[in-house]
Amino acid sequence: MKMNINKFSKKRNTNNNQYTKLNKQFLQDNKFCQARISPECTIYSSEVHHKYPGKNRDKYLLETNSFLAVCNHCHRMIHDKLSTEEAISLGLINKE
Repeated sequence: MKMNINKFSKKRNTNNNQYTKLNKQFLQDNKFCQARISPECTIYSSEVHHKYPGKNRDKYLLETNSFLAVCNHCHRMIHDKLSTEEAISLGLINKE
């Protein structure tokens, strides 16, 4: 007999559902890229960047004051090209 195993706890599912709604509303309210650091910046936001990385991301998952509306190009640059120190100095990452 095959058992279904939940991928997430009920609490995590609730948080994920709330986050999906907040994310969608945040991008509707913030249509323009707030980073504008990539030469390929499209000017229009399409993703939400979380200013608290790693383990702190879950702690601040539902706090929109930790969100940053960004385009895909700037988001990749934040995560793949900038050092943590550079991202902090640009206000793209908050250090707790």
